[in-house]
Amino acid sequence: MMGPMQNAIRLQALLAMSDSIDTRVGLITSYEPSTFSVRVQMQPDSLITGWLPLCSPWIGNAWGMFCAPTVGDAVTVHFIGGDLEAGFVEGRFFNDVDRPLAVPASEFWLVHKSGQFFKLTNDGKATFSDGHGATITLNGGGSITSAATVWNHTGPVNVTGPITASTTITAPTVIGTTDVTFAGKSAIGHKHGGVSTGAGQTGVPV
Repeated sequence: MMGPMQNAIRLQALLAMSDSIDTRVGLITSYEPSTFSVRVQMQPDSLITGWLPLCSPWIGNAWGMFCAPTVGDAVTVHFIGGDLEAGFVEGRFFNDVDRPLAVPASEFWLVHKSGQFFKLTNDGKATFSDGHGATITLNGGGSITSAATVWNHTGPVNVTGPITASTTITAPTVIGTTDVTFAGKSAIGHKHGGVSTGAGQTGVPV
Protein backbone atom coordinates (compact mmCIF):
# COMPACT_ATOMS: atom_id res chain seq x y z
CA MET A 1 0.00 0.00 0.00
CA MET A 2 1.39 3.39 -1.01
CA GLY A 3 2.13 5.82 1.84
CA PRO A 4 1.67 9.64 1.69
CA MET A 5 5.36 10.28 1.00
CA GLN A 6 5.52 7.72 -1.80
CA ASN A 7 2.35 9.13 -3.29
CA ALA A 8 3.76 12.67 -3.26
CA ILE A 9 7.03 11.54 -4.88
CA ARG A 10 5.17 9.71 -7.64
CA LEU A 11 2.94 12.72 -8.25
CA GLN A 12 5.93 15.04 -8.66
CA ALA A 13 7.67 12.51 -10.91
CA LEU A 14 4.56 12.34 -13.07
CA LEU A 15 4.52 16.12 -13.34
CA ALA A 16 8.15 16.21 -14.39
CA MET A 17 7.60 13.66 -17.13
CA SER A 18 4.33 14.89 -18.57
CA ASP A 19 2.93 18.10 -19.98
CA SER A 20 -0.62 16.69 -20.07
CA ILE A 21 -1.20 16.77 -16.31
CA ASP A 22 -3.24 19.99 -16.53
CA THR A 23 -6.49 18.03 -16.92
CA ARG A 24 -7.15 14.54 -15.63
CA VAL A 25 -10.04 12.24 -14.78
CA GLY A 26 -10.31 10.68 -11.34
CA LEU A 27 -12.51 9.33 -8.54
CA ILE A 28 -13.31 11.25 -5.37
CA THR A 29 -11.80 9.53 -2.32
CA SER A 30 -12.57 12.10 0.42
CA TYR A 31 -14.87 15.07 0.99
CA GLU A 32 -14.53 17.94 3.48
CA PRO A 33 -17.89 19.75 3.94
CA SER A 34 -16.50 22.77 5.81
CA THR A 35 -14.36 23.79 2.82
CA PHE A 36 -16.38 22.08 0.05
CA SER A 37 -13.16 20.40 -1.10
CA VAL A 38 -12.22 16.87 -2.15
CA ARG A 39 -9.27 14.58 -2.72
CA VAL A 40 -9.19 12.63 -5.97
CA GLN A 41 -7.57 9.37 -7.02
CA MET A 42 -6.38 10.06 -10.54
CA GLN A 43 -6.80 7.50 -13.28
CA PRO A 44 -5.11 5.34 -14.41
CA ASP A 45 -2.21 6.01 -12.01
CA SER A 46 -4.17 5.64 -8.74
CA LEU A 47 -2.29 8.66 -7.37
CA ILE A 48 -4.18 10.78 -4.84
CA THR A 49 -4.22 14.57 -5.01
CA GLY A 50 -4.18 17.00 -2.11
CA TRP A 51 -7.35 18.85 -1.06
CA LEU A 52 -8.82 20.64 -4.06
CA PRO A 53 -11.91 22.91 -4.20
CA LEU A 54 -15.05 21.49 -5.77
CA CYS A 55 -16.72 23.83 -8.26
CA SER A 56 -20.30 25.05 -7.94
CA PRO A 57 -22.25 27.10 -10.53
CA TRP A 58 -23.61 29.49 -7.88
CA ILE A 59 -21.72 30.65 -4.78
CA GLY A 60 -21.61 33.35 -2.12
CA ASN A 61 -20.72 33.88 1.53
CA ALA A 62 -22.70 31.06 3.23
CA TRP A 63 -25.14 30.76 0.31
CA GLY A 64 -25.17 29.18 -3.13
CA MET A 65 -25.81 25.81 -4.77
CA PHE A 66 -24.50 22.95 -2.64
CA CYS A 67 -24.35 19.66 -4.55
CA ALA A 68 -22.25 17.64 -2.12
CA PRO A 69 -20.31 14.80 -3.76
CA THR A 70 -20.23 11.10 -2.95
CA VAL A 71 -17.01 9.15 -2.51
CA GLY A 72 -16.48 7.33 -5.79
CA ASP A 73 -17.89 10.08 -8.03
CA ALA A 74 -16.05 10.36 -11.36
CA VAL A 75 -14.77 13.91 -11.89
CA THR A 76 -12.57 16.09 -14.05
CA VAL A 77 -9.53 17.60 -12.29
CA HIS A 78 -7.79 20.72 -13.57
CA PHE A 79 -4.31 21.58 -12.31
CA ILE A 80 -3.19 25.19 -12.60
CA GLY A 81 0.26 25.36 -14.13
CA GLY A 82 0.73 21.65 -13.48
CA ASP A 83 0.78 22.19 -9.70
CA LEU A 84 -0.94 19.27 -7.97
CA GLU A 85 -1.71 21.43 -4.93
CA ALA A 86 -3.19 24.25 -7.02
CA GLY A 87 -6.18 23.03 -8.95
CA PHE A 88 -9.92 22.51 -8.83
CA VAL A 89 -12.47 19.75 -9.43
CA GLU A 90 -15.52 20.00 -11.67
CA GLY A 91 -17.62 18.05 -14.13
CA ARG A 92 -18.90 15.06 -12.21
CA PHE A 93 -20.25 12.62 -14.76
CA PHE A 94 -22.21 9.40 -14.99
CA ASN A 95 -20.39 6.13 -15.73
CA ASP A 96 -20.86 2.36 -15.81
CA VAL A 97 -21.52 2.30 -12.05
CA ASP A 98 -23.56 5.49 -11.60
CA ARG A 99 -26.16 5.26 -14.34
CA PRO A 100 -28.24 8.27 -15.48
CA LEU A 101 -32.02 8.52 -15.73
CA ALA A 102 -33.53 8.83 -19.22
CA VAL A 103 -34.24 12.57 -19.01
CA PRO A 104 -35.85 14.00 -22.19
CA ALA A 105 -33.93 16.69 -24.07
CA SER A 106 -34.33 20.24 -22.69
CA GLU A 107 -35.83 19.10 -19.37
CA PHE A 108 -34.32 19.84 -15.93
CA TRP A 109 -34.51 17.20 -13.20
CA LEU A 110 -33.03 17.45 -9.71
CA VAL A 111 -33.28 14.01 -8.11
CA HIS A 112 -31.95 13.00 -4.69
CA LYS A 113 -30.78 9.45 -3.97
CA SER A 114 -33.51 9.20 -1.29
CA GLY A 115 -36.21 9.66 -3.93
CA GLN A 116 -37.11 13.36 -3.61
CA PHE A 117 -37.19 15.27 -6.89
CA PHE A 118 -37.93 18.58 -8.58
CA LYS A 119 -38.68 18.43 -12.31
CA LEU A 120 -39.18 21.15 -14.93
CA THR A 121 -40.66 19.33 -17.92
CA ASN A 122 -41.26 20.22 -21.55
CA ASP A 123 -45.05 20.33 -21.09
CA GLY A 124 -44.70 23.46 -18.94
CA LYS A 125 -45.21 21.67 -15.64
CA ALA A 126 -43.15 21.87 -12.44
CA THR A 127 -43.36 18.82 -10.17
CA PHE A 128 -42.13 18.45 -6.60
CA SER A 129 -42.06 15.20 -4.60
CA ASP A 130 -40.79 14.24 -1.14
CA GLY A 131 -40.04 10.69 -2.29
CA HIS A 132 -42.67 9.21 0.03
CA GLY A 133 -45.86 9.77 -1.96
CA ALA A 134 -46.48 13.49 -1.45
CA THR A 135 -46.34 15.20 -4.85
CA ILE A 136 -47.28 18.70 -5.98
CA THR A 137 -47.62 19.47 -9.70
CA LEU A 138 -47.95 23.00 -11.07
CA ASN A 139 -49.50 22.31 -14.46
CA GLY A 140 -49.53 25.75 -16.05
CA GLY A 141 -53.32 25.98 -15.77
CA GLY A 142 -53.32 27.68 -12.39
CA SER A 143 -54.16 24.58 -10.36
CA ILE A 144 -52.17 22.52 -7.88
CA THR A 145 -52.59 18.75 -7.68
CA SER A 146 -51.31 16.92 -4.61
CA ALA A 147 -50.94 13.17 -4.20
CA ALA A 148 -50.63 13.52 -0.42
CA THR A 149 -53.25 11.61 1.60
CA VAL A 150 -53.14 14.27 4.33
CA TRP A 151 -52.18 17.91 3.88
CA ASN A 152 -51.51 19.76 7.12
CA HIS A 153 -51.32 23.53 6.99
CA THR A 154 -50.70 26.07 9.75
CA GLY A 155 -51.88 29.64 9.20
CA PRO A 156 -54.60 31.43 7.22
CA VAL A 157 -55.69 30.17 3.78
CA ASN A 158 -57.19 32.68 1.36
CA VAL A 159 -59.19 31.28 -1.55
CA THR A 160 -60.61 33.25 -4.48
CA GLY A 161 -63.30 31.16 -6.12
CA PRO A 162 -65.50 28.22 -5.14
CA ILE A 163 -64.37 25.35 -2.91
CA THR A 164 -65.59 21.87 -3.85
CA ALA A 165 -65.26 18.87 -1.55
CA SER A 166 -66.05 15.25 -2.43
CA THR A 167 -66.18 14.19 1.25
CA THR A 168 -67.14 15.70 4.59
CA ILE A 169 -65.86 19.12 5.67
CA THR A 170 -65.31 19.05 9.43
CA ALA A 171 -65.55 22.27 11.46
CA PRO A 172 -63.81 22.80 14.83
CA THR A 173 -65.29 20.67 17.61
CA VAL A 174 -64.55 23.03 20.52
CA ILE A 175 -67.39 25.58 20.61
CA GLY A 176 -66.46 29.10 21.56
CA THR A 177 -62.78 28.99 20.64
CA THR A 178 -62.82 28.90 16.83
CA ASP A 179 -65.52 29.51 14.28
CA VAL A 180 -66.59 28.97 10.66
CA THR A 181 -68.40 31.81 8.86
CA PHE A 182 -70.68 31.65 5.81
CA ALA A 183 -71.58 34.89 3.99
CA GLY A 184 -70.64 36.76 7.14
CA LYS A 185 -72.78 34.54 9.39
CA SER A 186 -71.10 32.82 12.34
CA ALA A 187 -71.57 29.05 12.51
CA ILE A 188 -71.57 29.08 16.31
CA GLY A 189 -73.00 32.54 17.07
CA HIS A 190 -75.87 33.07 14.64
CA LYS A 191 -79.51 32.90 15.64
CA HIS A 192 -82.63 31.62 13.83
CA GLY A 193 -85.93 33.46 13.76
CA GLY A 194 -89.41 32.03 13.31
CA VAL A 195 -88.86 29.12 15.65
CA SER A 196 -92.00 26.97 16.03
CA THR A 197 -92.95 23.47 17.03
CA GLY A 198 -94.21 20.70 14.77
CA ALA A 199 -93.46 20.73 11.04
CA GLY A 200 -92.49 24.40 10.89
CA GLN A 201 -89.05 25.56 9.82
CA THR A 202 -86.83 28.21 11.33
CA GLY A 203 -86.04 31.41 9.58
CA VAL A 204 -82.71 32.14 7.92
CA PRO A 205 -79.69 32.85 10.12
CA VAL A 206 -79.47 36.41 11.44
